[in-house]
Amino acid sequence: MGQPRDYADHALAHKTLGYTAYKIHPFYYWDPATRTAVPGRPSHLDWDREAGRLVREAVDDDMVLMSDPWGTYHSVANALRVGRELERLRSYLCEHPMPEHRVETNIMLGGS
Repeated sequence: MGQPRDYADHALAHKTLGYTAYKIHPFYYWDPATRTAVPGRPSHLDWDREAGRLVREAVDDDMVLMSDPWGTYHSVANALRVGRELERLRSYLCEHPMPEHRVETNIMLGGS
């Protein structure tokens, strides 16, 4: 829970302790805009990307960056939107970006 800056501060604190990797578990069951708990696993695409950017900025390339949104992205398009930003940030992996029962390959392939 918290804000994107909180993830960056947490990662930097662990870098100083000697950790070499950091996995972001972004904002599920939490709305960073209202700072309140929410049911389910809502998507917060912009907040997730901002957390990734701030963490990468805080730790430079000295740490392996990973993300595990725990199935919060509700379409392939949204998973790709965040995944492309994570790729730009040199993230090692994005684990479990969307619920397995929601795999919609037709979106990725340009279908309706």
